[in-house]
Amino acid sequence: MKKYLFICIFLTVLSIVNAQNIYQLHSNFSKCKFGVLHEVINGKIDSTPRHIAHNLKGFVSKRLGDTLLINFWDINKNYDSFKQNKDIINSCDNDSSFAYIIQKSDWVNGISFTIPFSSWAFTPLNIPFRYRLEKNSDLEAQFLNTGVNFLKIWGKAKYFKKTQINPREHYWGTGVFLAFSQQALDSANTNGKVMTKDNIAAISYGINGIYSINHLGFTLALGFDNAIGANAKYWTENNGKHGLKPWIGFGVALGLTALSFNSSNSNK
Repeated sequence: MKKYLFICIFLTVLSIVNAQNIYQLHSNFSKCKFGVLHEVINGKIDSTPRHIAHNLKGFVSKRLGDTLLINFWDINKNYDSFKQNKDIINSCDNDSSFAYIIQKSDWVNGISFTIPFSSWAFTPLNIPFRYRLEKNSDLEAQFLNTGVNFLKIWGKAKYFKKTQINPREHYWGTGVFLAFSQQALDSANTNGKVMTKDNIAAISYGINGIYSINHLGFTLALGFDNAIGANAKYWTENNGKHGLKPWIGFGVALGLTALSFNSSNSNK
């Protein structure tokens, strides 16, 4: 069991480290929302307007009043054709920082400014409650489990005109998951094959949906279990060994912005 516990911890840490990176690398700013930017040179905002020819990858790195500081990266060779036009952001600007000044018309009712975003992301996952569909069972509670989601997410980040209010964001997504847990075997769930209680490891996998608001995510999953160990073959809920054994699960997932708030715009 110790090695499986180590795998659980490793996957959780890996997903936390990668959540921010994946979120950034796959997010796009839209020319519709951020059509006019200004380069930040030596800490000062240049007056020359710069434009986005196509969607660019990036994130909001800092807010200064009504100004959002934006960092782009991986501006590839597809933008080399714009090098002759200095008004267009191109691959020469990979290490540059830009500013977007929120206009008066951008504030909704003079209160908030919303940036839609989309992303591929890894997030840590825990599914403690499960209902097994193949048997008329009670809701199972198994808190000793951990795993990762791989999701496509869509959401909105909201900035408020009053800087004292922290940005808020919500998103929903769908994807696949992989998790590890501990399963107790006894005579009841092994058709009398295991008479002495035995704890074995189990791998869970399936599809799920998630909704997150202000760093707290809720997930609904359709999953399957495969046990690992000497007595695993006797477990009646072992998927594939005794036919399909699906379950519906309810759980929690860590929000991306619990690590670092990096919003981005797709305007889609």
